[in-house]
Amino acid sequence: MKLYYFDIPFRAEPIRLLLKYYSVKFEDIRISRKEWFEMRILRKPNTIMDKLEFNQVPMLELPDGKVIVQSHAILHNLGCQYKCLPLCEEGLYNIKNIMDAVDDMILKASVIYSPFSPYTPEHKKVLFNKFESEDLVTFFTAMDKRLKENCRKDFIYGDGYTIADFCLLAFYISMKTTELKGIFLNNLKNYSLLEGYFRIRCRDFKCYMKELFPKVKLIYFDTEYRAECIRLLLKNAKVDFKDIRLTPDQFYKDYINDSIQKQLPELKYGKQTLCQTAAIMKFLEIKYSYTPFTLFDRKKEFYPITVEKIMGAVKDLIDKTSDYLYIAPTEQAKEKSWNEYIKEKIPTYFKVFEDILKGNVTKEFLVGTSYTIADFYLLGFARGLIYSPKIPKSEFVKAELDKFPDLKTYIETRLKDFN
Repeated sequence: MKLYYFDIPFRAEPIRLLLKYYSVKFEDIRISRKEWFEMRILRKPNTIMDKLEFNQVPMLELPDGKVIVQSHAILHNLGCQYKCLPLCEEGLYNIKNIMDAVDDMILKASVIYSPFSPYTPEHKKVLFNKFESEDLVTFFTAMDKRLKENCRKDFIYGDGYTIADFCLLAFYISMKTTELKGIFLNNLKNYSLLEGYFRIRCRDFKCYMKELFPKVKLIYFDTEYRAECIRLLLKNAKVDFKDIRLTPDQFYKDYINDSIQKQLPELKYGKQTLCQTAAIMKFLEIKYSYTPFTLFDRKKEFYPITVEKIMGAVKDLIDKTSDYLYIAPTEQAKEKSWNEYIKEKIPTYFKVFEDILKGNVTKEFLVGTSYTIADFYLLGFARGLIYSPKIPKSEFVKAELDKFPDLKTYIETRLKDFN
């Protein structure tokens, strides 16, 4: 059995939960945005598009080769097979009622957080406020009431799992992966019965929950420098992580023997320990879907090259600050190193960044139409060198940035996302 969907919860998550709960072996095939573009828009041959009745996923392929599409249809099929779909009139009504209510909430949420939303930022803000103050309250009140009226308070209908439970739990999981997580959980605190319901149901999927929401720790010194791009990416991806900041003494006395390569940063991601900034960023790029992508842009095949170019350039700039801050043996050597940095390196690299920005389809991001790790690299550098009070003479870098107005506007606008 194979389940095809994107590398996100939402429409396919109830199906995943059902199959996992009943210990059904299946391939969880997660399609990247690039793969979907090639299949859906470019019509790449010999793909699942030949099997999709409505050109959309999720799609469940059965062992005999038969395919089922439309998430509710798939759930009804599996619900009958695993006896988690009541067949009485009242039961069918209640199950369908809950599933449709969850679908309505997913639709309302998606137009706020989705990068493909047709709405302007101003309109999104209005929808965000409505979602927080009205939509979530109405939905939580209704679900809480259903739990109170049900024969058991740990299931949404009846005395055991139904496909409605898988839909409701999938909605909970989905919201925890979006920028709406904060308002979702804050509102949920006002509904103790519903909050308890989610807590109990999550226990049935303990191992899976650890995969979805691993414990994340970033270990670095108490400065921006090489770790700030990682911090920014994790914050943008709404990942709960411990930002552990060591003093040099703490690192050399207490931590260095436990580190993989005797240096920082290190990222502990679940059971994995990752090191080297670029390697960590590439891991997170794939994990949280920051691969460069946009529709109908002929330059898209060059996106990965541009991202790598920016990463390398930012690394060069960070490395060069070491000459001034740490390596140069005398004050005179430091001054010489700094003057070369300000007069030669900074203008050259800033011009490269601004040219890349001007050449993009949108001036809001460096590559494509949404965040890529290139943005986090450059913004991390800006925070660490241009806007950090810890770096001496950072005002000279700011003065150079003023000469590149488009780049300055981009940096200042994007940094507001992390205030």
